[in-house]
Amino acid sequence: MNIRTTVCILLFLLSTVQRVAAQNEMPIRDGKVFYENIDSSVLGNANELHGRARLWMADKFRDVKEVIKVDDTGNHILMGKGNFRFSTGLLAWTVDFSIRIDSKDNKYRVQFYDMKTVGSEGKGTPLEEVNKRKGWGKGKNQINEHVLLAFESLQQAMASETTKDF
Repeated sequence: MNIRTTVCILLFLLSTVQRVAAQNEMPIRDGKVFYENIDSSVLGNANELHGRARLWMADKFRDVKEVIKVDDTGNHILMGKGNFRFSTGLLAWTVDFSIRIDSKDNKYRVQFYDMKTVGSEGKGTPLEEVNKRKGWGKGKNQINEHVLLAFESLQQAMASETTKDF
């Protein structure tokens, strides 16, 4: 990784962490919890970035055939469904989400949306409702942290140039 890439990653993470820490709430768009990151510091054409995003999704999701939907119209869009786990004290939670990655020449956008928590009782609660609850600061912070780590992981994958010779 070159120095430019490292500096871009650090600046992105600092600005994102500061925004999330300052608000201690999950970001809302049109009344729904909605995370988005646009990165225009990556090098590569839309096809290359789309391929890197597909590799990242294949690596990060357990059964890629179940979660990934590829737009083959040439728009370089990947969509999928996934989840992550966290705990608040004695309770374990799963957050189900949808993800979309759009690739263009030298930039990409990733979005996390349609998010809901699923507790041990199996009932899904939209994150918009969780975001309004008092006493859920630790849970909100953990959800924010998981999404930020996914942003960082994808950014590293998108910045890496895969070798054509092996």
